[in-house]
Amino acid sequence: MSKKTENVLRRECAQDAAKYTTADDWEFFSSETFSLASANGWLDECLDNSLLNRPVWYLDACVYDALEFDSISDWKNASPKAYATAKKNKWIDFCCGHAIDHENNITKNDCISDASQYSSKSEWFAKSRSLYRLALRKNWVDDCCSHMILGEWSLDDCKKDALKYTTRTGWEAASPDKVKTAKRNQWFAVCCSHMKTKRPNWTIERCLADAKKYESPKDWRSGSQCAFKAAVRNGWVNMCCSHMNLLAPRKSSQGKATTRESKWTFEACKESAKAFSTRGAWAKGDGGAYSAAASNCWLDSCTVHMEPKVGEAEEFVLGFLPAHALKILGRS
Repeated sequence: MSKKTENVLRRECAQDAAKYTTADDWEFFSSETFSLASANGWLDECLDNSLLNRPVWYLDACVYDALEFDSISDWKNASPKAYATAKKNKWIDFCCGHAIDHENNITKNDCISDASQYSSKSEWFAKSRSLYRLALRKNWVDDCCSHMILGEWSLDDCKKDALKYTTRTGWEAASPDKVKTAKRNQWFAVCCSHMKTKRPNWTIERCLADAKKYESPKDWRSGSQCAFKAAVRNGWVNMCCSHMNLLAPRKSSQGKATTRESKWTFEACKESAKAFSTRGAWAKGDGGAYSAAASNCWLDSCTVHMEPKVGEAEEFVLGFLPAHALKILGRS
């Protein structure tokens, strides 16, 4: 046996021995490791635990710690390290035998009596978790909470409670019963009016105001995607882009704004479109003209002679797709 292998095996034996409080327990529950340590003369080292710091939560310590709690869940919440050690070493049943017996002795009437002290499920859960969870496991919650009235809160009560929170999710997590009452009575939006929404509500007014910050549809699309997508989705793009220059300015190498030169003027795009009967055919046959028309919001004007096959918003979106993508979608 090499020195390296010997050190590894010796440490494994020490780690295994650390799970037990006596040599007899170690020999009985882990005879193979015990025999290996004995054959190599490591017993004293392993039992003295000189190679490994003994864990704080060995078996007897876990048992004594668990005795302070009436339920396994309470022990887990209050002493997670001891619980984790017991679970890892499969000591839970041994450590929590008294807790299991305690739960078995609790009747439905005991839970009902305990719940009667509270006016809501959330309050009961917060102040008496072990009994609430026991009632939940045994399907007693509805009977235990029958005295609780969901509709006991008025609009003012719900609004006052909601003011404590800055987000809807925070309020829902902390006061589920009041949130349920607010939703059932259609007060939820009113109660949450002071809260910040994660996403802005892109109305036509907001889209118009946002679009005014940009000089071309392409700049707007790259600079404010959410607003642009909302305009596309609702068919507002032409209206929002009506103030924009047909040829958007760009920065020169000296940093000065210059007019972008392009052969695809409005007249050139319109002339190109006349050779096709559908937008898909135009995009496939003359992608440069089609892209220029789409970027400058000229599609409707250039394709008045074509027969539309899809809705305006969908057609506008398709207008930004390259020819190969249109082919995949079956729009060519």
